[in-house]
Amino acid sequence: MGFLFADIDPNSPCEYLERLATKIDDTHVDLAATQTWGLAKGGSRVAIEIAVSKARLNWRDGYIMCIRDITERHLAEMSVRESEGRYRTLVEHAPR
Repeated sequence: MGFLFADIDPNSPCEYLERLATKIDDTHVDLAATQTWGLAKGGSRVAIEIAVSKARLNWRDGYIMCIRDITERHLAEMSVRESEGRYRTLVEHAPR
């Protein structure tokens, strides 16, 4: 099993997490995921999806994060867009 971290500014991690956690009114009901870049074990950059929920425990705020590697999905979507672009070019330049 590898490690996966969001690419968060180490000088202001709470500010970043607070911004993600406040995307919807009640993050306990439905987490709104955000696509961004992160670091995998070994330091390689990967596409990730991060969902953050703010929680209060012992009168202190904390954050619960769900991070998922979506690199394969990101690459597949890019491939589809490129394929659509090539097809569109072929259709536009096809003899009539």
